Amino acid sequence: MRDNFYKYIDIFSDKRKKTTKWTVKKLKECFKHVTTHPKGWLHFTIAVQLIIILSLISWISYTFFIASMFNTQTAMPEVAVEAEVAKETTFEQFINTVGTLRSNQTITIKPEIDGKIEEIFVKSGQFVKKRDVLVQLNDRAYVAQLKDAEAKLKLATAKHERAKLLQKRGAGKKTDREEAYASMLVAEAEVEKAKSQLEKTIIISPFEGFLGMIDINLGQYLKIGEDLITLDDTSPIKVDFRIPERLLTKVKIGDIVSLEIEGFEENLFEAEIESIDTVVDPLGHSIRIRASFENLDNELRPGLFANVRIKTETHENVITVKESAVESLGNQEYVYVIDNGIAKQRGVKTGERNGDHVEILKGLTAGQKVIHAGQMKIQHNYPVYVVPPATLQQR
Repeated sequence: MRDNFYKYIDIFSDKRKKTTKWTVKKLKECFKHVTTHPKGWLHFTIAVQLIIILSLISWISYTFFIASMFNTQTAMPEVAVEAEVAKETTFEQFINTVGTLRSNQTITIKPEIDGKIEEIFVKSGQFVKKRDVLVQLNDRAYVAQLKDAEAKLKLATAKHERAKLLQKRGAGKKTDREEAYASMLVAEAEVEKAKSQLEKTIIISPFEGFLGMIDINLGQYLKIGEDLITLDDTSPIKVDFRIPERLLTKVKIGDIVSLEIEGFEENLFEAEIESIDTVVDPLGHSIRIRASFENLDNELRPGLFANVRIKTETHENVITVKESAVESLGNQEYVYVIDNGIAKQRGVKTGERNGDHVEILKGLTAGQKVIHAGQMKIQHNYPVYVVPPATLQQR
């Protein structure tokens, strides 16, 4: 095509030269006519004007031809874009937020008495049932205390029985019997106290769950309230998250939320909202919500990060496009549609968004092909061609 372009230029150049020679020739003839004809000068003036007009027409035609050929040679190249057909579908609106997994129950087990560790019956990360023995403290001192208390109770009981018998025979005072009875009750209490202290030397699991890391050793002396080991009940497991206060009316107890958990991207979990906090955070203007779900095989652990999605509304029979398709200029939003390989800018009115798609209220009809990737390289009336999805991301 480039060869044809230069060929046509040569042809028009030759015609331009011939036109110039013809103009000069006619001017000479007119000048001769001036000297031989009475009205020669009038004829000469008219002829010169006609010749000038014809020359101008020739030059203008030549100029327009060159410009048109140049535009043909420099036509805009087609731009690669990604597009999809606008469809009439069901539009679902979501609240997207983040949350953290937490145990159904969690506790840090601590000893209720002082004592030296005599035996450790569990290992780190072990699953235990309710009332399983975890740690045994040295109990010799507490066994001795119990024996002492039981001996005192035996003596106090005997004194009480003797006081009752003497009073019955009239040889004893009522006050002596009452004092003996009170002493017996005190002795009974001391026995119960000693038994309780002895039981506390055996540390047991209050509920079933998984133990945390064990950082204690045999022979280590523990004081009351010292951290011993953590225990977590993770079935069911819970997720805590927050939503803005303006969306409080969009959720209620019993709603189902979808969860994507880091490290478990291949699985989509569903949880049920079980509680909504009664107080809105005055600083962040958000409210805390808790949902729970079954933790099969106990593979999920407290503290994991979760992406939370809550469906709030459903609109039927609406036109939607990908959110990346919508551009804005000032207050006007627009998209590019493809018409016979040409990108056409169309003003639109948008509705709700759900993070993936946008609801189109006005400006599009179902079936139009809308560009959603590559529109940064085009303008209105640019030629385009469609490539497969995700192609432009690889470039």
